[in-house]
Amino acid sequence: MPTALQKFAGTTLALCLSLPTLCGQQTWYVDPAGNDRNGGQSPQDAFQSVSFAIQSATAGDTIRLLPGTHAPFTLDRDGLVIEGFPIATVNAGNSPHAVHLDASQSHFSGASVLQYLNLESAGSGSVGIRISGNGKVSAYLQNLSLDGFAKGIEFSAVGASPPEDGLGGQLGGGSWGSGQGATFVGKSRLRILQCTFLGGDSGGQDLPTTAIELNTGRFRSFEGKIAGCWIEGYPLGIDVWGATTISPRMENNDILQVEMGLRLAVGKGRGGLGFDYLNGIQPVDRLRIHDNRIQFSGDGGGGELPSHAISLTSAGQHEVGGSIRDNDAFGFTKGIYFLGGDGGGLDLPAPMSTLIQNNVFHSGGGGGGDLPPESIGIHLEADDSMPLLGSVENNDVEAFEVGTWVRGAFSATFFTNGNFYTDVVIEEVLEDTTP
Repeated sequence: MPTALQKFAGTTLALCLSLPTLCGQQTWYVDPAGNDRNGGQSPQDAFQSVSFAIQSATAGDTIRLLPGTHAPFTLDRDGLVIEGFPIATVNAGNSPHAVHLDASQSHFSGASVLQYLNLESAGSGSVGIRISGNGKVSAYLQNLSLDGFAKGIEFSAVGASPPEDGLGGQLGGGSWGSGQGATFVGKSRLRILQCTFLGGDSGGQDLPTTAIELNTGRFRSFEGKIAGCWIEGYPLGIDVWGATTISPRMENNDILQVEMGLRLAVGKGRGGLGFDYLNGIQPVDRLRIHDNRIQFSGDGGGGELPSHAISLTSAGQHEVGGSIRDNDAFGFTKGIYFLGGDGGGLDLPAPMSTLIQNNVFHSGGGGGGDLPPESIGIHLEADDSMPLLGSVENNDVEAFEVGTWVRGAFSATFFTNGNFYTDVVIEEVLEDTTP
């Protein structure tokens, strides 16, 4: 059991026993050995099923799952805290998910909490936590352990499906641009904190696929935070896309043994990255990718997914703004990859205005002819007429063919400064394509 989970669970248990008024208006108990004919208001008189407790509860209540293995359940109402007491297991069994947050009938305002639970998969293809519906989803998912799922957390808008892979993905038409993905009214604020995702060995197959996949639909805004999580053994670490305006924060995560680290794609196809933010209309605002540790699972090639630690893609009237700093990535062909524009003449007033600072990138190639092909520590590129803003400062780049490669229409505010290159063939290539 993760040490952090035990620590937080013990702290909360002690707090709630001493100050029960802080833990909801009414507290309900669920025990796999209980009975739904019981009153449910004490451990000795516990319900048997989480679903029955949810139907009995009202906003502000807390549902405590006593130790043991519980059946999968659906949470379809706002304002409930569902927690292990101190730690409980939910096994997906034959269900496609262990937990389903269903926002089809109501919004989740931010008072809903899932915490101190172990979620287990009983077979391939299942999802740990599935979030769906056309309502706003603001909730806390914290101190959870998810083991063996094809997808750890899936946040899926009704009717919305991803565009085609690669930069050939459809914008303004097809499966997600024809109105089918217009879901999640208002801004969704999802917090995924201190969670553990263990994917295991995929054996070269498609599963397990993604630790966290967040798709908020094309026409709705999203403000998310993923912090303090441990992700291991998934080909794709975190895949977030589909919101109109995105204010994402990814901080202090360990993303290990993955083919892709962090992918962010704005207004275009998903390509092959690790954090994938796909934006329909407005800019990615207040981007924060800070203090993450990212480690590649292989030898720099041969997989179906591009070997990028942090990769950003922008198309249409979209700008990626914010900061990428204090990250440590090892073993990837490219540390940071940014591509602005789609080659089709779309006008991007400023596809990138981002500070890239104090990161460490090591390709794992060892230098010289042993380097992965076309390996670049920091690769920023836009169409000829598209300006690149921002700066690349004080990064440590090691064992790449090219340390920093910037290509696009430069403004006076873009510069490189104080970067430290070790065992690279070419330190910097700066191509100003201003017309």
